[in-house]
Order: sequence, then C-alpha cells, then structure tokens
Amino acid sequence: MPDEGAENEKLYQNSKYRNGECYGIPYRCLIPKGFKNLAVAGRTISADRAMMSSVRIMSPCFATGQAAGTAVALGLKAGGIVLDKIDTDILRKWLRGLLNKGIGLTSMVKVIN
Repeated sequence: MPDEGAENEKLYQNSKYRNGECYGIPYRCLIPKGFKNLAVAGRTISADRAMMSSVRIMSPCFATGQAAGTAVALGLKAGGIVLDKIDTDILRKWLRGLLNKGIGLTSMVKVIN
C-alpha cells in the first residue's frame, strides 16, 4: 500500500506560489471528526504533516482563530446552530465584513509590523 503522506509531501515540496497567490484553509479543518459543536484553531486544526508546516505559523493561527470565533458568534446569533452546520458562505461574508472594517488579520499584520 503506497504511503499517502509521502506522496502528499512530494506534491507540496514541488508546489510554488507566485507573489499574491495563496491557499485557503477549509472550514472543515476547524471541526474535529466526531464533534458537531466544537471548533479548534491554530496548531490544533486538522491538516496533514506537509500542510501543517505552513499552517502552524502565526498568521494562519490568527486567521483560523478569527474564523472559529466568528463561526461561534454566527451560530449563537442564529439561535444556537451547531458549528458543523454553519453556512460557510455567510461565514466568509462576515469575515470579509470584519476585514472591511479593519478588524482582522490584515489589521493585525499592520500592528505587528
């Protein structure tokens, strides 16, 4: 049986992003298997070993934390929707709205720099 992890590592090692390119982190990475109403963020999200090398740094940790917290707020505002049922289109809209107000990762990066 082939080692899926080794195959993924080769794929990621050969991937190069140009300036301005990036990858997304799926919302499902924030909801642990077997849980419906638990969100994790930062270094505790679900990712394979190769991807973990880039998602474990501070910026993605900030972003996943903000996404998880916003998902909780969205669920509570909607009357207690469990986190694995959150409409991710609405979540993205909320997160973009926060960024437009200067609340979010881009404003954190400005503070840090």
